[in-house]
Amino acid sequence: MNELVTVDVLLFAQAAELVGASTTQVRVESGSTVGQLQTRLGDQHPELQQLLALSRWAVEHSFVDMHTEISGNEPVAMIPPVSGG
Repeated sequence: MNELVTVDVLLFAQAAELVGASTTQVRVESGSTVGQLQTRLGDQHPELQQLLALSRWAVEHSFVDMHTEISGNEPVAMIPPVSGG
């Protein structure tokens, strides 16, 4: 079993409103993927379930796919869809 790490997840727009904070912490195994982090975040914050499927993810300030591995030391951001003119 890999070591558990705490990942700081930055939340924006509706995600931050639903959670009531601009960041949350999620515990995952070191080497987990963004997809695994997303699953744990949804377990921890069920209010985000519908929004998770529509959101993009960024690691180290760059957009990534769900297969990107994370170590727990890098900034991870959940970026929900936004609207505006």
